[in-house]
Amino acid sequence: MTTEQMIRGIYGLRNIFNNKWYIGQSINISKRKHDHFLRLKRGAHYSPYLQRAFSKYGENGFEFVILEKTTEGELNKSIPWSKARRESQKHDLKN
Repeated sequence: MTTEQMIRGIYGLRNIFNNKWYIGQSINISKRKHDHFLRLKRGAHYSPYLQRAFSKYGENGFEFVILEKTTEGELNKSIPWSKARRESQKHDLKN
């Protein structure tokens, strides 16, 4: 595995049209990004709000951003992002 594939941390998918975010965390951000876009392109993402926004705006309507790199043990301890993540998943890119 390359160094890029092993980046751990907090990431976000930002809708560039309305600036709404989906925030997540992963021990392998590169793999997680691939999984998100694969599911979204197939119309099978587990977040119905994110799926609707993706279907409406398309892949070019989203930006994938690494918000913070962490160690595996720090993932759930990143308090500001944890709160933002809960809020983003509660409201989850509603259109």
